[in-house]
Amino acid sequence: MPFCTNCGQELDDEAKFCVKCGTTINKNKNAQRETVYDGKIHKCPNCGERLDSFVVVCPACGYELRSTKVSNSVKEFTSKLNEIEATRKCEQPNGLFAKLIAYSQISKTDKEKITFIKSFPVPNSKEDLLEFMILATSHINLNIYSSLIFFYQADKKTNDAWNSKMQQIYEKAKESSGDSNLLNQIESLFNICNNHIKRAKAKKLIKLLLLV
Repeated sequence: MPFCTNCGQELDDEAKFCVKCGTTINKNKNAQRETVYDGKIHKCPNCGERLDSFVVVCPACGYELRSTKVSNSVKEFTSKLNEIEATRKCEQPNGLFAKLIAYSQISKTDKEKITFIKSFPVPNSKEDLLEFMILATSHINLNIYSSLIFFYQADKKTNDAWNSKMQQIYEKAKESSGDSNLLNQIESLFNICNNHIKRAKAKKLIKLLLLV
């Protein structure tokens, strides 16, 4: 049974025009309908089981999925951050008044840096999830939560970006299936960092009460 090559309408064997779109039927061509598949199907390299998204351990054979390509993502991430930071030399404020204004402003470099931290996609491999969680938690500045001194608005927003990244990684780890040990490790780092933040905020409150 032939099909219209323009719209896919099923045609009679003797049809000269498509009854749906009016396209002329060329009898010299094989007007068979084609199915085109788009995208990739991921399979376990050990047993061939079809894998869903966020899977870090094959549900059929228990094979732990690792990838040399994605294991370099932390290096790619830090390299890009360094490239963004390198542009800051043109934005250093000159003079006392300019520095005072800078406390409440966020430069172009900082905006780009904050956006990049929040939007960079963390791969699903065990190594990357752990490395990115360690990276995010280690960049959170607890002094911003505990100190009474003024910090640059850019520093606060960057700190918030790292905190947001930590939340993203934790949620992604919860969606990963088949590796409870991975979730336990990431959840432990997540809870430790959140407890440090809570204690830092409590210290600041105590300092304010003592100051009053």
